[in-house]
Amino acid sequence: MMMAASPAAVAVVVRLAVLAWAVGAGGVGTPYDGSGGVAWAGVPARLAALANWDGVYNGHLALRGYSNEKLHAFYPGYPAVVAAGGRVVCAAWRAVATVEVADEATCTLAAAVVINVVAGAVAAAAAASIVPALLDGRHPGLAGLVGGLAAVPPAGVFYTAVYTEAAYAAASLVGLAALAGSLRRGPARWWRPADVVLAAVVALTCAAAIRSNGALHAAHLGVAAAVFAARRQVLPAVVAATGAACVCLPTALLQWYGAAQYCSVPQPPSPSSSAWCPPHPTPARLVDWLLPPPHYAHVQSTYWGVGFMTYWTPSQLPNWLLAAPMLVVVAYGVALFTCDGLSAARRSALAAQTAFLLSPVSPSAPPCTHLPAVEQLVTHPLAVVCHVHLTVLAAVACLFGHVQVITRLASPTPSLLILVAHALTVPPWRRRAAAAWLTYVAAYTTFGTALFVRFYPWT
Repeated sequence: MMMAASPAAVAVVVRLAVLAWAVGAGGVGTPYDGSGGVAWAGVPARLAALANWDGVYNGHLALRGYSNEKLHAFYPGYPAVVAAGGRVVCAAWRAVATVEVADEATCTLAAAVVINVVAGAVAAAAAASIVPALLDGRHPGLAGLVGGLAAVPPAGVFYTAVYTEAAYAAASLVGLAALAGSLRRGPARWWRPADVVLAAVVALTCAAAIRSNGALHAAHLGVAAAVFAARRQVLPAVVAATGAACVCLPTALLQWYGAAQYCSVPQPPSPSSSAWCPPHPTPARLVDWLLPPPHYAHVQSTYWGVGFMTYWTPSQLPNWLLAAPMLVVVAYGVALFTCDGLSAARRSALAAQTAFLLSPVSPSAPPCTHLPAVEQLVTHPLAVVCHVHLTVLAAVACLFGHVQVITRLASPTPSLLILVAHALTVPPWRRRAAAAWLTYVAAYTTFGTALFVRFYPWT
């Protein structure tokens, strides 16, 4: 099986294969939308095809920064890394090439592709390392399979194109792997495991600087802080609690930056920003500027059509169909985790009652899934938060966001990866689950890449 290979190596091979397919398909037919060619004039067309849709905005941010309000829907972490990478690519080209260096835009897009290939490998390796930490070393065969699933996500093209998916998955999974590992370690030194928790805080803060949903990692750190506090490990608890606040900081800073750009004195707020701009700062109104203004919500609503149940219309049925496979998997996973969690709680209550009465109490509370790894996960506090995290992402995508993005949002979540991996190893389900998942991933990667590079709508 491919999972026998290193997950990082599998990820590199898959990213290069998707890149080759994207470059090949990028020269076939006429693009549905010509704005990519306008945005990347002078860049080879096949390379520019990797910067369609959101890639246009990520690339613009890397080259020119926040030049208009619409761009504030995108966080600065990934464009900043891509911009730095572009300068490195141009400098390296000048050092070794005998021909004139490519322009800045070409260097930037090339750097983005390289960054995504490396980030995809890091994400796959981190996903594999989460399994032993969450499952306390049991089910060792799942680690490679989970890493392989992270290396071959259904949102394939977005891990290669100029999108935040690969970078976010790498930062998020590295941080969660470090945090899960810190919960296993004993305090062999006075600073341990605070040093590992600090590494997790740095990684998860980077994830929050890349995408808005990274702020949800504050919940992981908050629960870790509570666990450390219960163990009387003061330093790790303080680091984790402080980290929970740090993870929220990128979102707050982006809001304040938007207010500084569009609400500052003496320039009066524009008509579009008057609804969200806080009053001009005075001693009486200082609290309005201490709290982050709702600029991100305004941008998403005004420019991107995000709002409560805005996608619950007949015209959005194709997007619901695109999201349907992942929604089914997520809903099934949520149901299994929730049912097993309730069963575990009932068993704990019955055990406590038995101990109190000094006699057995019946009936018992059997698990729902009969999947040993899932039954074990529901008793791990960090795994429970990962499950709630996945549930929140699905609910937000269905009720408030563009529902089709659930394919990208759910792909790097540990609870989904472990559930799918376990389903692929259980004898009664193994063949059907493997066939269904491989068909889903292959179809979305193949057709999705071909549509994306021609600027046709995709997830």
